[in-house]
Amino acid sequence: MWNEEESGRERERIEYEENLKKLRQREKEEHEYQKNIERKKEQDDCDEAQRQQERKTKEKQEALEKSWQARESALKEREEEINRLRKEAAEFPEKSRLETEKTVAEAVKAAEAAHAQELLVLRKDAETEKRLSELKIKTLEETAARQFSQIEGLGQRLEEAKRQVQDIAVKAIEGASGAKALSHVSQLAMEQAKFRPSQG
Repeated sequence: MWNEEESGRERERIEYEENLKKLRQREKEEHEYQKNIERKKEQDDCDEAQRQQERKTKEKQEALEKSWQARESALKEREEEINRLRKEAAEFPEKSRLETEKTVAEAVKAAEAAHAQELLVLRKDAETEKRLSELKIKTLEETAARQFSQIEGLGQRLEEAKRQVQDIAVKAIEGASGAKALSHVSQLAMEQAKFRPSQG
């Protein structure tokens, strides 16, 4: 009789261990699948944000180039006006010519100074936009890396919880007897199977 009970407990223990092994394998596969989905989503979000940032940067750069072209066109018109004044100055009497040349020289100097200032502003604007874009891209990459790290941490917590359930199951089998102990262990295993990471 004792041998039959011992044999029955052994069969139940083996069956429980096989079920527990299958359960752990299924949970591991589900965890890996969920982790891959989370990683892909994070990467897709990061890529999309980076594409949007690059598109905005390109649009701003195009706007700056158009503004630059408009200013260069205005400068060209000024130069043409200066050339016209110079031509007229050649036909004036000496005194008028001198006064006109002085005016023309001042106009040329002012136009050149304005053009140089506009070029400086355009270059600084372009450099600022570039730095801002690089900073935003770096921030997105750091955010994605931090979220991936959080996912890995949750995976470790899940593995630790599984280990604790296994320890409880072994202790329950060793310290208890009969179908009541096995039922208790099975219930613990089923409750543990419901565990899922609460964060992504």
